[in-house]
Amino acid sequence: MIEAVKNFAKTLYFEGETTGRKYTPTEVSKKIRNARDNKGDKRFSSNEWLSSQQIQGLFSKFSAQKTTILQNITIDEEEMNVILDQVYQQDESQAKIVNAMCQQV
Repeated sequence: MIEAVKNFAKTLYFEGETTGRKYTPTEVSKKIRNARDNKGDKRFSSNEWLSSQQIQGLFSKFSAQKTTILQNITIDEEEMNVILDQVYQQDESQAKIVNAMCQQV
């Protein structure tokens, strides 16, 4: 499989993960076929195109990679307390702003 096509599909997969608007394998397959470079030329030749089944397989791999990465992230208790303190301070700050606005009305 051509690395450029795989990276293109990976970008679309993680874009969907980030935005919540996930692409289907069929949509990604069409995007690969229709992708253009800066000059307007086709980005991928027909022998580089992937079927929706091939893209589904890639999506499964990307999902497994994401799960592995998330499982390897650890936060110790001290780091967690720092994060929770920051969240609490933000909430407290926002509450003061809301109270001040309510008093002005």
